Amino acid sequence: MIWHEVWDGRPDEIAAAVDEEYDHASWSENFPWTRLPGVESPAGRKPRFTRPSVSTNEAWREALGDGSFGGPYQKADADMLALWQTGVEEVREAIEGPWPRRG
Repeated sequence: MIWHEVWDGRPDEIAAAVDEEYDHASWSENFPWTRLPGVESPAGRKPRFTRPSVSTNEAWREALGDGSFGGPYQKADADMLALWQTGVEEVREAIEGPWPRRG
């Protein structure tokens, strides 16, 4: 089995160029096809969340609120499509090999 982390590499670099404070569960996952019809994303930036001092479901729900880790809720579709295309290219390269040899 080979694990490929799409956010380690060029997609991560592109996301950081679009918004240097981007994080998981933010605009970086708000692709045109993941949006719900008729639902508008909030305007502006959400402050970064603070990790809870205890790791319970309740503490995490309170810390995250709406689930975003912070930053803008949405970016321009052109930025999102560039991010997606880069991720697709990296996965395609990983599938086509050459695969690293282990052990």
